[in-house]
Amino acid sequence: MLCSNCSILISPRHAKPAHTDISHLLRSHYVLNSSDTEISQFLLDAEAEIRDLDAQSSRLQSALTLIHTKREMVKSEMEKYKPLLAPVRRIPNEILNHIFVLYAQLQRNEFTSYGWSFPGLSVALVCRRWRDVALGCARLWSSLLVEIFWTSHRFKYIVDATETCLARSAQAPLDLRLSISSMLQLYASRKHHTDAIALLQKLFQHSHRYTRVCIRSDDVPYVVQALSNTNFTNLETLELEACGGDPLKPSLFGALPKLQKIKLMQLPRIPAGVPWAQIRTLHLGCQYNPNIGGVVDLCSGLEHLLYERYYTQPRVSPQPTSHHRSITVQSFTLNVDTTGYEDVRSILSGLDLPSVKTVCLQSEFHYESDSAKWPHDAFISFITRSTCSITNLTLDNIPMNSSEFISILELTPALTDLIRSILRKVQLTWISSMHCIAVQGARLGRSLFLSYQNWLLLYYIFRPAGSMAKSSWMS
Repeated sequence: MLCSNCSILISPRHAKPAHTDISHLLRSHYVLNSSDTEISQFLLDAEAEIRDLDAQSSRLQSALTLIHTKREMVKSEMEKYKPLLAPVRRIPNEILNHIFVLYAQLQRNEFTSYGWSFPGLSVALVCRRWRDVALGCARLWSSLLVEIFWTSHRFKYIVDATETCLARSAQAPLDLRLSISSMLQLYASRKHHTDAIALLQKLFQHSHRYTRVCIRSDDVPYVVQALSNTNFTNLETLELEACGGDPLKPSLFGALPKLQKIKLMQLPRIPAGVPWAQIRTLHLGCQYNPNIGGVVDLCSGLEHLLYERYYTQPRVSPQPTSHHRSITVQSFTLNVDTTGYEDVRSILSGLDLPSVKTVCLQSEFHYESDSAKWPHDAFISFITRSTCSITNLTLDNIPMNSSEFISILELTPALTDLIRSILRKVQLTWISSMHCIAVQGARLGRSLFLSYQNWLLLYYIFRPAGSMAKSSWMS
């Protein structure tokens, strides 16, 4: 019999035996004999019905499997066409090109003996359209970080990747960060040394395209030879750092008509061949010497002055004989470690920046005994000579007490942005700094909390267990 709704075969119901109380029969000594055909027939009919139900179950299972298979096929076809509606497909190639450039700025093409990152290749492997856009985006391949180590490990891959970037960057401006091991000339094999020089020559063949060059290398003959006959006419940023010997001379790069930023980590003497008058950003990393003031005097259009010194040995720095004045400097950053406070005194005592707006002082971890080393008098004198023009002040880990902090606030009435952070071994609270700001506001007859557009107080506290807690307050 077929069901009228689903056309499934329904087995007829078989009548149960007359012995309805099966539990009574099971508890008795009743034995089924051949004359009791009712129960035997019931069992035979039940077995036949089970076989029919099993057959129906198999047919339904096959039908269900077929339905699931068709569903997966439809879903698979749908997934193929669904990406056509993805929002990323509606992004024009010009915007996608710009996104790739931003990605390359966050993760530059880096090729070293320890590994590399290749953002250009990463986006080119996503899909055909991205590959076409990536290959046509010259700026995606124009930022290079190349390390030449004294061993030849992976050097062939470094050469191949560098050549790929130079070729695919077309005529886009190049940004090069180059690090050359000081042991290359001493320990490298003759073949690797020759291959390294060949790579340098390939890099500097495109000298007219570089807008930024950062080289960490000693002044050695093979580097000087590779720089010969180069033309860095479009160079805007030049950063030079040595690996233990004398740094490269800026004069090796020839005339630099567009140079605006220069970073010199060593300054044994004032370098020749630098167009100091057009320098806008000066970054120095050497110990204090009179040449620093001389360089500042030469930079007639200087706007940003940065000075950093790490891991200096305790020593007595020479005191400047005169103030070096620059009326164009807008921001001044001083970053030193705790043994460099004598450098701080010499630098602050020798600089006169009447137009400075932003001052950032940063120091490494210090202990309580270091507070006596901080040249507060030199800093106060420096602020006084700034004619109260400072609007942004950052004191990062600078040791000073409340009275010294108040004296700084008294000399900076135009201050709108204040950041102060402290790292000490003993537990501190932020109450003292808040009190200083409140006291100074009362003296001036106004609330400094309302005057400051942005103020941030950070206190890093070392607890006895060794854990460090951080508290911050921001407007």
